[in-house]
Amino acid sequence: MNSSSTTARYSITDSPWYWVYLFCTAGAVALLLAGPKFAARQSQIERKYEDRLHVAKHVAQPQLPVTEREAVQRTTTRVMLWPLYAVLGCVLSVAWYKLWRHHKRRDDTLESQPSNGEVTA
Repeated sequence: MNSSSTTARYSITDSPWYWVYLFCTAGAVALLLAGPKFAARQSQIERKYEDRLHVAKHVAQPQLPVTEREAVQRTTTRVMLWPLYAVLGCVLSVAWYKLWRHHKRRDDTLESQPSNGEVTA
């Protein structure tokens, strides 16, 4: 029996976990690079929204005085990127573990199989 096909080393790219790991890594890098630009843009959008809301409220009811609480603008944004970082981190961790386990299992299987010169009883 020719076992050259069974003793051939499997490529790591044959595993679907490799591709999940690769795309999650690319997504995390893109998110890290785009994060500051997104934060600046999102805070600008939210400030404009709050200003429009404030003006609309005072146009509808001009007799109400402006309280100090209403005058102070929010300093933090409502929409943040941490949920995306968390999801990518979790998927990245699971993909790395599955890839490592899948690759290690294949290596163990290859080591336990007899080579071409060995005879099994």
